[in-house]
Amino acid sequence: LKREPGNTPLPIDNAGRDGYPYVPECYEPETAAPLLVALHGRGMDVDGWGVFFDDCDAAGMIMLAPESRDRSWDLTITGSFGPDVIFLSLALDHVIQRCNIDTGRIVLMGISDGGTYALSLGVSNGDFFTHIISVAPGFLQPGRELRGNPLVWLAHGLSDPVFDEEYTHREILPELRDMDLIVQYVQFEGGHEFPPAVQDQAMEWLLP
Repeated sequence: LKREPGNTPLPIDNAGRDGYPYVPECYEPETAAPLLVALHGRGMDVDGWGVFFDDCDAAGMIMLAPESRDRSWDLTITGSFGPDVIFLSLALDHVIQRCNIDTGRIVLMGISDGGTYALSLGVSNGDFFTHIISVAPGFLQPGRELRGNPLVWLAHGLSDPVFDEEYTHREILPELRDMDLIVQYVQFEGGHEFPPAVQDQAMEWLLP
């Protein structure tokens, strides 16, 4: 893999949409690296995840930022998992085959629709994704089978005009805890966003 994030498109695009892996300069193939999979929100693009490059550089962490097949993730458009799961699986295979990944720290992170997807897909595949970071999700709709016990970091802005923080607090958080998952919930002053101070909190939780 090339190390320039903007010049490493995934060679598996089948819909005019792709994404990229970011491999930090400090990556050493002899050392297993954490993997951060970052899912964009509706109407957002993968370039926004560049704010985490410094964290990846500091921690020797690889980041995968895939694009959804449609304007957003299939679950949030059709109500079911579909082509995005297939593409994400291919993208993960692409990175795992080329890099030495620490299977004890594979993180699924997302904001907005991406946060919904990270939660829903993550708790369904907690035997693969060890950590979930979800910011401003709209709902939780896992698959029929729940596997593993991923650690969950959940955050929502108190003034979110798109997805109500109260719903996350009242419905999503208890449902996660009913699954016997360990969840850290962060409320912050702000709207439908993932502000720098909250990004820092998420990385401090993930990379203590």
